[in-house]
Amino acid sequence: KETKYLIELPNSELFSFAGLYDQWIDKITGEIINSCSIVTTEAKGVMREIHNSKMRMPMIIENNQMEDWLKNKETNLFFDFKTFEV
Repeated sequence: KETKYLIELPNSELFSFAGLYDQWIDKITGEIINSCSIVTTEAKGVMREIHNSKMRMPMIIENNQMEDWLKNKETNLFFDFKTFEV
């Protein structure tokens, strides 16, 4: 049985995953396709223990860096989570 975890920032504030979004047209059907993905990075810190099979984790964007991410500016990765088994 897998262990479930509550994962938070140290201050328990909300956080965002870095993501990519695109809209494209299927050349065969002409259908407009909306697609998105969550950006992942190497698992670090406590996330390395939790995500130990694939050794990756979502890239976290803290609220104070969201504007930089959206403007394609450099952001710092965050790894210092609090975790609780639930």
